[in-house]
Amino acid sequence: MNAFARPGTIHQLPPTVSEYLGNAWLETLVRMLIDSTCSLAVAASKPEQLRQAITAATFAQAVAPQQADIALVGFDAELQAAERLLAELPGGTDIAPETGATVIIECERISKISEVAHFSVTGPGVKACNSFSASSNWWMHAREQRKDRFPCGIDIILLDQFGNMVALPRSSQLSENKELESQVL
Repeated sequence: MNAFARPGTIHQLPPTVSEYLGNAWLETLVRMLIDSTCSLAVAASKPEQLRQAITAATFAQAVAPQQADIALVGFDAELQAAERLLAELPGGTDIAPETGATVIIECERISKISEVAHFSVTGPGVKACNSFSASSNWWMHAREQRKDRFPCGIDIILLDQFGNMVALPRSSQLSENKELESQVL
């Protein structure tokens, strides 16, 4: 939760000992965030298999994206399926913005060194500007396409295959730096 308090900063998750999702750090997040009171939607190469593994372990209810409290986009998800999932997730209402969904997005790599895409984050919880790099940027564009109006939107958690994670609450403003730098930020 420290990651949500400091949007755009990289945090290292501890791996889970028993791995049933193929990613020990994903399992850590699933165990922290999902329980029997949650509704779940998934986009992955084998969505039914992943959905069944999570619901069997957490007793979460599998639902259509429009009704999901939490969603998961596997690193192997087809781009169109991932974008569609983000577009369909609930963004909350003006009266209850906290009912917006949280989505965990697996990506290959998150770091402070510029890679494919470099992002700057501002907003609540950020003193001036936080920055990080990620191996993909489709999720930012999908978030922008939603056109949620403050205070509504979705919370995004990026997670890589090494246990690095970045939280991007709905109140965060993101910008992508088009020129990639090769320096440590």
